[in-house]
Amino acid sequence: MPIETKLEFETLDKSEILAEREGSRWEPIGALTHEIDLEPQLTAADFSLDPPADFTFEKIAAPAVTEVEMVAYLKAAAVFNGNQFTDSPYLASDRDKLNAEWEKDESARSAEANQLIEIVVHRQMKCAVPFVHSMCWR
Repeated sequence: MPIETKLEFETLDKSEILAEREGSRWEPIGALTHEIDLEPQLTAADFSLDPPADFTFEKIAAPAVTEVEMVAYLKAAAVFNGNQFTDSPYLASDRDKLNAEWEKDESARSAEANQLIEIVVHRQMKCAVPFVHSMCWR
């Protein structure tokens, strides 16, 4: 049905209306199952930041990497990528490019690649993780 500013509903051919030709179905997207209290009785405890009495805290291990190590890694990764961070939030460097450099002999690698690989290997030895990009930083 073309868009018109003046529709004559009395003379409109119903076969032009999509819902009339193919049928339509009405389905609710929400429902009100109880009354809304517009003036609830609130107490200071409702706004407390203290955990509930039955809540238990789980102590997690301290990070396995220091801030200095993380900054050094991110700097080496950015330098390796042409002074730019990658678009991926999961990888600090181009994985394919780093793997290609890793397969080369150390003397054939770029200085940037050697610096990044040295940091990665140091982290792997420190936390015994066999994956290049996990770096124990989770």
